[in-house]
Amino acid sequence: MGASLTADVYSIKSWATLQATLCREEFVDQAAFALAGSIIRCNPNNLPLVFAIGRGEKGAWTRAACFLLKKRGEKAELFALAGFSSERNARPLSAHRSALSSPCLVIDALLDMNSASSFGKEEREALQVIAKSQAATLAIHLPSGIDGDTGKAFFPLPKVVGTICLGAYLQGLFFGEGYEYSGALYFAPLEFPPHTVQPSYKLLKEEGMARLLPQVRKSRHKYEAGALLGLAGSPSMMGAAHLASKAALRTGAGLVRILHLASAPLSTGFADEVIASPYQENGIVGIFQRMKALFCGPGMGRSSLAREALFSLLKAWSGPIVLDADALFFLREEIALLPKEAILTPHRGEAEALLEGISPEGSLHARAQSLASEHSIYFVLKGAPTWIFSPGKIPLLLARGSAGAATAGAGDVLTGIISSLLAQGASSLEAACLGLFLHALASEISAERKTVYGMIASDILEAIPSAYQRVLGDSS
Repeated sequence: MGASLTADVYSIKSWATLQATLCREEFVDQAAFALAGSIIRCNPNNLPLVFAIGRGEKGAWTRAACFLLKKRGEKAELFALAGFSSERNARPLSAHRSALSSPCLVIDALLDMNSASSFGKEEREALQVIAKSQAATLAIHLPSGIDGDTGKAFFPLPKVVGTICLGAYLQGLFFGEGYEYSGALYFAPLEFPPHTVQPSYKLLKEEGMARLLPQVRKSRHKYEAGALLGLAGSPSMMGAAHLASKAALRTGAGLVRILHLASAPLSTGFADEVIASPYQENGIVGIFQRMKALFCGPGMGRSSLAREALFSLLKAWSGPIVLDADALFFLREEIALLPKEAILTPHRGEAEALLEGISPEGSLHARAQSLASEHSIYFVLKGAPTWIFSPGKIPLLLARGSAGAATAGAGDVLTGIISSLLAQGASSLEAACLGLFLHALASEISAERKTVYGMIASDILEAIPSAYQRVLGDSS
């Protein structure tokens, strides 16, 4: 992935090393200007600003930003913890209750990034007062009381409306309570000199996604548009096959054929454009002709016939493939059949079960990365956020999508989207990144239309064209 498609995500230690590439005075000057501009953009209603700062480095940057904003005529008050209150124009933090009694925007810079050791009585009381006031709160770099590496909260905290990420993202924003409490993320760029500081992760950005879209030739026919084969569906779970196949068509595949593990009468009910028939082992070689990609798993079930069908296809197929759901259950038995460049799309439970039998030692992320590198595959760990582990590369993460996507069938829609992009000629990494983004964006659009409570998987499917329109609009 090119630099324009991703942003760096650092551990606390790596962030400190990156920060040290600038002298302190230069860093504070850059940070103050970047923060001041971001705070203005995050305050469209021009609410009075209440700055709550602590003793650490973050307090120094934010204090400088407050002074800049006051010089520009913004209404801003500065409150500091003991030891900082003697600074010019700063009032003791104990006096901030009156400032919070009317509508305002609180700027939270109480604690630095790894804040467990500095989380004392005064900080705790300040956060309690802010939480009780219900004032809108904007965090600087990381909400106070969240560990910058693990995302763990040291105290029940007020949820912030957003977090201004200064020059880089901290990994604690994407784990545990950090992901729940950080609100919308706003990036304030800084200029660092050339460096070799390695990020822990790469965050996928919306900008540049249009460059991953499949090329469309005016003279193409349906097989050139992408012919896709799927092993999906069983007597009690045909809906999964319906969702995956229709999602593949909506994503642009020219032809979708489904082999299901049910009787012939259940071949009905698919979208009119889908070719569906029961799996027959003696016919698979002919079916592969002209197919560009394969997916296996949605609604496949765990019968002996499902196992036989999966392993027969894996032994005969050598092209791009997505494996999901029940295919991952059987894959533990025959991991050697895993094709190179394959894309696996487990949720956390499926990932734990798969990796337990293959690589039981280490964290889930470490084991997923190990499997990806050892077998040259792409391991997509679905969730909020979603992670992509690639062979020999820094893991990617996508922090987009609606919580309403936590609904039955949403994973089947994702399988259809990613496999459709493979059939249209995308590489495995491109298909995983663009497919995840389209699915996340479609889920956000679905939540706008149906609410996070009322949306279902088929709503995500039907929003795929609108997701494409937004991506295409961003490229114009």
